[in-house]
Amino acid sequence: MPHDSVSRTLLAALFVAATTATLVIPSPAAASQGDASVWLGAGLSNAPAVNDGPLLGTAGELGINIDINDFWSLDFGFQSTYHFDKEFDQTTVDGFYAQHLFAGFRYNLDIFTFVPYLGMSAVAFLPGPPQDATSPTQPAVGGKLNIGIDWRFARHWSTGLRAELHLLSNSLDRFPSYNVVGWRVTYHFRL
Repeated sequence: MPHDSVSRTLLAALFVAATTATLVIPSPAAASQGDASVWLGAGLSNAPAVNDGPLLGTAGELGINIDINDFWSLDFGFQSTYHFDKEFDQTTVDGFYAQHLFAGFRYNLDIFTFVPYLGMSAVAFLPGPPQDATSPTQPAVGGKLNIGIDWRFARHWSTGLRAELHLLSNSLDRFPSYNVVGWRVTYHFRL
């Protein structure tokens, strides 16, 4: 599927760029040391079904991030997406919500006002994407890799872009991945 190939290529390129930046430009995390933050985000989601092509939708996210040390932090949050109805081969996949809780780690590379990051989280989808065109949604567990960059434009505020790749452990034959690309606004405060 060409769309999957393009999405994976873009995600891989973003991952390589952020990883290279973390190796080439190390610096102390003075801007975020001892912080916690809450964020609110919005974006676009895609559940690329194996036989049905992309199932596009919208996404919203609410989360909290707590620093462990200068570079590592804990991420916790909730994300909800809605995927629109899609017709294929005279069968209709009804629109569905995919909502999940996540908890994980994030590596932050603080470069003055720009903070690229890589994260990995455990994810619990309740309900998950449908197993086929006629089945109801079912719970799913898995993990997600996220990569992004935040712009810390003020002491207590930042905004940023992120890309997420989700892998669902019990839906790989139907949905090999689940992707979200989005924007967020974050409020930072001292612990």
